[in-house]
Amino acid sequence: AATFTTNSGRHLLEAGDLDGALSQFRSAIDSQPTYAPAHYQLALALKRKGDNAGAAAELQKAAELDPRFKSPTE
Repeated sequence: AATFTTNSGRHLLEAGDLDGALSQFRSAIDSQPTYAPAHYQLALALKRKGDNAGAAAELQKAAELDPRFKSPTE
């Protein structure tokens, strides 16, 4: 379920529905707190929204859960 919800959030983010994407990523994390891709995608969405502190915290969580998820190059 977390994978499906995260993918749904990615599609919403790509379509410009930032609030919808944030909701989907948070829902994925609620259902599976250790799912690193959801934390990573939430970090990207929070950064886009201007919440740099929240984005940094989620990015750190994603990297702790799976080292493949590190900060995107700017």
